[in-house]
Amino acid sequence: EKVHGFATVPSSLHWVSDSEIVYPCARLVVLMDVVSMEQRFFRRHSAAVTAVTVSRGSQPLCASGQARGSGKTAEIFVWDHQSLDLKLPAFRYHISERIVALGFTYSGSHVISVGSDREATLAVWQVLPRPDVKKPMVPVATASAFGGGAVLGVVPDSRVDTHMHHFATFGTGHLKLWQLSKHNSTIRAKRASFAAWGAPEVVTCVLYVRGDRIVAGGKGGELFFFEGGKAIRKMQLSKHQIAGLHPVRPA
Repeated sequence: EKVHGFATVPSSLHWVSDSEIVYPCARLVVLMDVVSMEQRFFRRHSAAVTAVTVSRGSQPLCASGQARGSGKTAEIFVWDHQSLDLKLPAFRYHISERIVALGFTYSGSHVISVGSDREATLAVWQVLPRPDVKKPMVPVATASAFGGGAVLGVVPDSRVDTHMHHFATFGTGHLKLWQLSKHNSTIRAKRASFAAWGAPEVVTCVLYVRGDRIVAGGKGGELFFFEGGKAIRKMQLSKHQIAGLHPVRPA
């Protein structure tokens, strides 16, 4: 059994190991070994899969979100990418057409989801320690991610902070930096400043380098370098969008 094709949704192709990738295709999430070309499938979705993310924490977790389908909400599933077992009941909160972005905090303890509604509603869900599944799954925090356009992705920050989880969201003309309290789930955010250069039409990808240093790519081939939430340098690499940013390990 093979699947041919790929759902072209932002920020939804990831490595889960040195040889296996995960990506959405219709109602399936496909895991494919790039050496043997063997495929495995997560099959729980009842509508088109619109977002996929992978935890970099200690547990082998994926989260995947879908279009609303026939239900009232666009569902999100958290599952083990080794066994393909569902780890928690479905998250049902976003009354929107689809889930547009997903991300784990760097520790893997929380999932951040963004819906396609006008306010791009953002919700934060506890994953670890495992919540009481006898109670309804509800977000620990919610906010409007961006009311002026699309949100394309969620990126965690790897900095060590005993008090806060740090992550970023990005998309149409913006980059937003978030802090989530580890003590009481208080959430706050600020827009990153593109200084005199102004924001690109679309921020297409973001990479945390170290601490509060961030690199962001734009639709018009722009590359911005940030420190402390403010752009300090801009490069024009080409006239075409920056499709992805990845760290390079030192030799």
